[in-house]
Amino acid sequence: MTILARADRGDEASAIVDANVAAGKTWAMTLKARFLSHEGEVEEAEALFRRAAAEGDSAGMLGIARLLIGDPTREEEGWQWLERAADLGDPDAYLGMAIRCREAGDTTAARSWYERAIDEHESAWAMRELGVIEREAGRISEAMELFHRAAELGDTDAMYDIGIHYEHSGDRITAREWYQRGADLGDEDCIRAVGVVDMALGRDDSGVAELRRAAEQGD
Repeated sequence: MTILARADRGDEASAIVDANVAAGKTWAMTLKARFLSHEGEVEEAEALFRRAAAEGDSAGMLGIARLLIGDPTREEEGWQWLERAADLGDPDAYLGMAIRCREAGDTTAARSWYERAIDEHESAWAMRELGVIEREAGRISEAMELFHRAAELGDTDAMYDIGIHYEHSGDRITAREWYQRGADLGDEDCIRAVGVVDMALGRDDSGVAELRRAAEQGD
């Protein structure tokens, strides 16, 4: 497809989104707002997120929260919007609330939000993060169970965590198998870990190749 053709296709898509925004479709409002925010047009993005939120759209509420959290003068309002999105069952809002609770040192509340994300949305990310909490508490078997669940859903961070566990246990072969699964999905940490393990196993050519591959991906 030529550059001109791609531009025409982009203009067509933009026109469709704009038409749906004019028709009051909240999905179009949040989609355009995310684009505007990415382009640095924050005020326009916030206005569209607020329009969507006023219609009860949790994605709009979450969009407002992301714009406001981090701004000391507006952060409290941002958290309020995040809580409203969570009250509507938004999985990303659950995870945002969990992060907030962990940063405040309230692991019990964070666990509750992660469990909701797992139970209601089977969130691999929540499984992995809850696994980290279990590991930090010394509950290794519970952590590994969660890491395995997340890994089966394709979470490469969980694959890396499983690899770390086996490597620290002295089982480099099994560790490498898990690192390789993540590496096959393009995870930089896993690619580098494969290289390090290969070097330790005396597979210098493979190790150097994997370390170079990790470096080329920006590591």
